Amino acid sequence: MSEQRGGPHDAFFRGIMANRDNAASEIRAKTDLAAVVARIDPRAEEAFVTTAEAIEARGEARGEARGEARGRTEMLIEQMTIKFGPLSPADIRRIRSADAGRVHVWATRVLTADSVEETLA
Repeated sequence: MSEQRGGPHDAFFRGIMANRDNAASEIRAKTDLAAVVARIDPRAEEAFVTTAEAIEARGEARGEARGEARGRTEMLIEQMTIKFGPLSPADIRRIRSADAGRVHVWATRVLTADSVEETLA
């Protein structure tokens, strides 16, 4: 026989989370989860919100970095197309699959290169 530990807060949380439909109806957003945490232990709410905000900020920063890198990549493709004419699908794939450091090197090199091949060398 398994012994259930914890007090009424643990029982409340288990009750909410034991049934997927209950959890889904109770928790639809970070603010909903914060409210559930506050009902379990009001002292934990601030820690939860602080942690959730930190996780959210890291996710936003990663998304922004990806968006900026994608923008630099697309700008390089546009610059190369203007300078050299339409790029081959293989060159476009190569540029889009390159890491940010490589794109930076190519973006600098395109200024003085005489061909696509020289740019991507």
